[in-house]
Amino acid sequence: MNKVQTSKSNSLVKIEDFLDDHAAELAVVVQIEPLHEELKDVIEDIGTAMALAEQDNTGYTINKNLKVNEVKRLILKVGRGATAYYQSINEFEKLSISNYKKSELDSITESRLSPKAKQLYKEALPIAANLIGADAADVAALQAAALALDEIIEDPSRAIDVSKRYNDSIDGLLKRGDEIRNKIDVYMQTFIDENPGLYAEWKLSMAIDDMPTHGSPDFTTPISCAGGGAVTTVDYIPLGGLFGSTNIAFTLPQNIPQGVRAGFGVDDQSILAGKELQLTGGSSNRRSAASLGFDLNSAPFLNIINDTMQVFSVTVDFYTAD
Repeated sequence: MNKVQTSKSNSLVKIEDFLDDHAAELAVVVQIEPLHEELKDVIEDIGTAMALAEQDNTGYTINKNLKVNEVKRLILKVGRGATAYYQSINEFEKLSISNYKKSELDSITESRLSPKAKQLYKEALPIAANLIGADAADVAALQAAALALDEIIEDPSRAIDVSKRYNDSIDGLLKRGDEIRNKIDVYMQTFIDENPGLYAEWKLSMAIDDMPTHGSPDFTTPISCAGGGAVTTVDYIPLGGLFGSTNIAFTLPQNIPQGVRAGFGVDDQSILAGKELQLTGGSSNRRSAASLGFDLNSAPFLNIINDTMQVFSVTVDFYTAD
């Protein structure tokens, strides 16, 4: 997802958090809960599309490199065997056909490597029994390796097509999420007279959600988190002050498992019930201080609880509202 999509997705998640936190109070307006459930489905679909659109091709790259190296190895082995044979029978004019250098193979693309392997296979097949330092099995393996390389070279184009299709679907899902949020907003306005505090929090949440996610943070601090349920308190005093509208972003390493939570507590050992944020590795973990339970008097401590057994660093960024 791009930055705009990420910002809008985070906005919908924050709205869902508000609806979860105030489910009992909102139950008097029965039209809100069905929309809440619909919003949950949209957020889940966005998460699925996001995962498929941003699929990791590391495994593909490793596999491709292995196949490229195998083709190069066999070209050199079969080529040397053919070159030695041609020289032994004084057919010097054929030496250039099979005499490959490693530097030459390293300088060409994978798409050009396979045709060279197939051409050498055709040249070597009739003399396979006479190769010096190679044999018929190596010639057969050369052809198989070239075909395997052809097959894997096709894989990224299919992956890109799938990734693009799911990435395009995210915009439609985000638009649907905005439509649901706008419908909920109409029903939330019925609380203006009966429960003005609730409506004010709703509007604050909406304003925070619409705040841009681009730009540099006002304060950044790296935090080392011990494992086994250890609690680490984030020192944000250098920021000069914290407000409910301050956005806080937590960045974890890519492969951290589930079991890391962040939120504000009454002391440096706790997180307010219902206000914790489950942090995920390699993803955007950005929320307003208010949605994480911040209260200057009753919950001023920003804590990270690491229930995993790993020790790692978390970068915490603070963005103040304009």
